[in-house]
Amino acid sequence: DGRVRVVDFGLARTRDDQPPDAALPPARPDAALNTTLTATGALVGTPAYMSPEQHDGRLADARSDQFSFCAALYEGLHGVTPFAGQTLAALADNVFAGRVQPGPEDSRVPAWLRRVVLRGLAVDPAARWPSMDDLLDELARDPERIRRARLRGGLVIGGVAAVVLGLLWLARQLADVAR
Repeated sequence: DGRVRVVDFGLARTRDDQPPDAALPPARPDAALNTTLTATGALVGTPAYMSPEQHDGRLADARSDQFSFCAALYEGLHGVTPFAGQTLAALADNVFAGRVQPGPEDSRVPAWLRRVVLRGLAVDPAARWPSMDDLLDELARDPERIRRARLRGGLVIGGVAAVVLGLLWLARQLADVAR
């Protein structure tokens, strides 16, 4: 349907998935898809995009996904990940503190867009957008696009008014000539 989708099934599980009792034998073609590769309490994910709750070993949810989405979006907009850190500990410290590194000085990212993304990167999940749909709605609400649409509407109305006034003036001139 023309929409881009980014998917990473590396961590995906359903809520009722139970880890298998033993790893499947390698001869089975679906072994890699069904084998549990992580241990309870292990850090799982790509650290630069992980939410504070994931860094803390808590369960990820929709708000964690929103955080990761905004981390990737921030990087796409600014060319750098939102949180700096040469080590996992330094990175996690910046994530927990909400210390987002600034984008480049010559960044052309509009302030409204930066605010939307930064809210999605909030340390407290409750401070993020209520849902991914709310975040996407806000991203679609480009104030510049709305301003341009209003300007176009005003120009159309002004043009129509000018034509109507011109026709009225012409009709009056023709009426004066006819008398």
